[in-house]
Amino acid sequence: MTDKNPLKGMIYAHFGSYQHLARHLNLSTSTVADWVRSCPRNILKYMPEITTETSITADELLDAVIEQDNKLQ
Repeated sequence: MTDKNPLKGMIYAHFGSYQHLARHLNLSTSTVADWVRSCPRNILKYMPEITTETSITADELLDAVIEQDNKLQ
């Protein structure tokens, strides 16, 4: 994960790009970008899909979301 944006780092580490995660979840790339830029908590709606098909654990995803959310406040 990156120090600047832990959520972005996690997405790139496990999916390679916003586009791949968006395709995986049947969403637009701009939705994923919005999560990273301004509303990281919204990714939690997709926690089951993300954690069951990757090596990301629920705790890791939650930690990245909390850390990014704290940086935005």
